[in-house]
Amino acid sequence: MYRSTNQQPITTSERVDLAVDDYVLLRPTQSELVMLQFGDLLVMKDGELIDTRPVFHQTG
Repeated sequence: MYRSTNQQPITTSERVDLAVDDYVLLRPTQSELVMLQFGDLLVMKDGELIDTRPVFHQTG
């Protein structure tokens, strides 16, 4: 239902202790064209930038 690489439900085992307001990050294996308009992903910890991760680029 409405499957999209950047907008889709994710599930996990019941053994994973998740609560309301926990963060779940999903790095898709492919990007939609609109995602190519953004820069690198920023990794933050305690309000400080600690790393960057490149986004996938269009090929072909």
